[in-house]
Amino acid sequence: MVGTLGANQETGCSGRSQIEPGAPSPERRLPALKKLKEHGFKTVVRINPLIPHFPDGYYSYPAFDRTGVKEFPFFSWDMVDAIADAKVDTLLAGVVRLYRPNLNFMKKALGYDIREIFAKDAKWERASLHFSEPEVSYYYRELARLSRAKGLRFSTCYIGNDASGESFERYQDLWANKGDCCDAKGNVEGIVATSADAPKKSAKVPPGASGCHAVGSMLANLDAARLAAVAARGTPIAPAESTLG
Repeated sequence: MVGTLGANQETGCSGRSQIEPGAPSPERRLPALKKLKEHGFKTVVRINPLIPHFPDGYYSYPAFDRTGVKEFPFFSWDMVDAIADAKVDTLLAGVVRLYRPNLNFMKKALGYDIREIFAKDAKWERASLHFSEPEVSYYYRELARLSRAKGLRFSTCYIGNDASGESFERYQDLWANKGDCCDAKGNVEGIVATSADAPKKSAKVPPGASGCHAVGSMLANLDAARLAAVAARGTPIAPAESTLG
């Protein structure tokens, strides 16, 4: 069973309840993941969308003016420590891309326009706004470094998180499991292939395959009996759904 901590991932920051009303807090999810790990489950924290805490270019653009820059309350590097403390196996991250309905919803919920987090010259690509590749690369590579230092396996969620759509190959060197961004293939019984193994012109996923949204339900089916046994012992298992997708 893969335990998933979806977006929003901040700890001790404001904003989560506004953009994900009703979603369990990280303070509830992490203990649940730790309990699952204690009962023999493989656990993965999936931070997607990862909403950077500074505007695009803060880390990657040398001439970026950091004077009085606004920090957004949706991310902290300290989260890696909290995830490691929960004995999680793998950290999976995907930098945010936002469509117009997402932007409109967040503006209404937060009281300000989240577009200011993107570069001023950001263009709409594939109907959504994206962070620049250099900035995305900084977040992924720094998270990979911090994860390794804490004994966590790391991977990136490639679906749609850069304007070119090339994230799958671009950041594959950072994956602990080069054959599966979800880190299930070879690590979870019954997962023997990934959605990437499907023929290019076929939408059919091979039997026993993992692949982002599909992997959760497939692994839940594989380990339903074990999960039920944990629940029967009185272990609280908080749901981890995201309203942002």
